[in-house]
Amino acid sequence: MKRLMSVCAAAVCAALAFAVPKAEWLPADVDFTLAAMCEQQENTALTAAWKEALTGLHPMLDQVFAEQEDMKKLAAEEPEIFAVIQALTGLSEDGKQMALKSIAFGANFPKTVAEADQEKVHLMAIFENPTFQIEAFDKALQALLKAKSDQDKKVSVVKVGEWRQLKEESGEDEFAFCYKPCAQGLMMVLAKTVAEVEQWLAGPKLAANAPVAAPFAVVKKPSDCAYALKDVAELLNRYMTDAKMRKQAELQAPWLFKTHRVMLSGSLEGVNGVAKVAATTDSAEVAGQLKSALDMYRMMAAQMLLPAVFQKPDAALSTWLTKSVTVEATGSEVQLKAVFEPKAVAVIVKECLELQTKQGQDVESLLDDEEDFDDDEDDGEEMTLEEATKILDGIEGK
Repeated sequence: MKRLMSVCAAAVCAALAFAVPKAEWLPADVDFTLAAMCEQQENTALTAAWKEALTGLHPMLDQVFAEQEDMKKLAAEEPEIFAVIQALTGLSEDGKQMALKSIAFGANFPKTVAEADQEKVHLMAIFENPTFQIEAFDKALQALLKAKSDQDKKVSVVKVGEWRQLKEESGEDEFAFCYKPCAQGLMMVLAKTVAEVEQWLAGPKLAANAPVAAPFAVVKKPSDCAYALKDVAELLNRYMTDAKMRKQAELQAPWLFKTHRVMLSGSLEGVNGVAKVAATTDSAEVAGQLKSALDMYRMMAAQMLLPAVFQKPDAALSTWLTKSVTVEATGSEVQLKAVFEPKAVAVIVKECLELQTKQGQDVESLLDDEEDFDDDEDDGEEMTLEEATKILDGIEGK
């Protein structure tokens, strides 16, 4: 019995280890990261709650829910696109299940303004899909390129070493977009050349305790996702080279050049969406300044700007900002949290649509008034040359 429990525990640990994206999949030299875990089964409770709340508010929203439920329609209307999605994610025909477990993404930005002009940027993504088949993906992608490529810029897939690269037949590619199978499923990379791709990937891997690796620590269950920017202050130092502009920014937001990693994360609490923005700063003092600034912007919007826009003191968006958005500072970190409940969001959407309709009517009324004014001007008979001459002679005589 004990042996059986050990085997089961080992199997569970192995499954969890495979399902959670890891920082070490990415190169260490990244400025931006993303980690996300995917739902393998449709979350029927989530879909039902949001559909019930938002249906009937706008035709576009109704269409989104209808298309989400009808993957067969997408497969019929865009078979090439559907085939690529299916090969990448293992999506079922009805769209209710998929094999894709997680996504990891990293981006390396230019080190200087000069490098930015030279388009020195590297992007990398890993799609974790244990059922992924490179042959099926190749076939689907080739069919998509054949069906959708511009006649003047035909694109095809060619093999370059262990990579597959998308290349224009004209040979005028500005970037090397490459992909290849990997242990997790599929790896995609974008860089200036294939040589740059390989050089970037050959370097050290991202450490689990690196600031920009934070998203990989917070995604733990399906539908969790997180994005992180490595260091705001460092990026400003890279690119804000104009002394006057920098001085102005420091005066308006003194905490800006003392803010480092910023992470945006999203998760589900039942059917409610929860978004968090966490920023690390130089010190508790700077964190307090940033918290005060965020609270000021939040309350200014809730108590002054939004009531003026919606012409009502208790606008739904104002209420949401007051009750569902909080800002906290702990040590040198500041966290803003926002909760999105289906019914509350529905009320906000309804008010926004009503405002949009009213503003449209106001514009139409204004245009109608201008047309009436023009019509009134045109009602008079045209002045003759003789009449105009008499008026001028009278003015001169005076």
